[in-house]
Amino acid sequence: MGERFGENQTLAAAHPSTGCYALAYTYESPETLEDALSLWETTTDAPKKLWSIPPANPHDISIALAFDAKGGRLLRCTSDGHIEVYDSQGGKLLTNISRPVFRAVFAGTSGDIVAISSTAAEDGRRIHNISVIDAHDGTVRASMDSENAFNAIAVSPDRRLVAIGADPHDVLILDADTLATRYRFRVHDTSVTALAFHPTLPILCTGSTDQTIKLWDYRSATLQRTFVGIEGFPRSLAFSPNGRLLTSDGRTFALRLYDLDR
Repeated sequence: MGERFGENQTLAAAHPSTGCYALAYTYESPETLEDALSLWETTTDAPKKLWSIPPANPHDISIALAFDAKGGRLLRCTSDGHIEVYDSQGGKLLTNISRPVFRAVFAGTSGDIVAISSTAAEDGRRIHNISVIDAHDGTVRASMDSENAFNAIAVSPDRRLVAIGADPHDVLILDADTLATRYRFRVHDTSVTALAFHPTLPILCTGSTDQTIKLWDYRSATLQRTFVGIEGFPRSLAFSPNGRLLTSDGRTFALRLYDLDR
């Protein structure tokens, strides 16, 4: 899934096996937008723009991007409360769902959308929610509310599990079709801000406002490794396709690269 990067920069999502890269504007971006969303091919010597869509208005802002497993569909969540699904080949809008969410990914055996959101109740409380949403018609297939905030989401390589960073310091690993809890354990001392599944091993990477990054065997909730000295806190985490490298984008806009073989 994509995460917001620095001031006047873009939200990005990559699909390594197809070499496609999606770009969209975030809250920090200029108000004069050329493209609200664009898709690029990066398998050639120079990046090639495959398609783009113009902004619907001067404040057409994206808050999440994600590809499906095969790279054929691209998901975009907007700040005005829409989930848009595009055909990656030509940029055709396939689905436009009116539903305000914070983050979303394609997951599950049917290629549904799993999304996290936060809304205000009539009594002023915040209701935090995880939902499985049909990517074709917006039907909610499963839903779970919580009084604790959900801050991050990641999907496993086989798309059968989703990991959720939940306040105050836990991670939930759920069945992507039913939202049944598979694993739950404490991972940090403060809020979880970023998550990533290892591409081949049962390892989950977690980042937090406690300024650490940790690697866990999520089946046994066993801590494997800790990285300290992070400036700010991680906002996105990603493994390389072979699982040997880990990248972290920090709150200070610094990108860190870790060699996990060392």
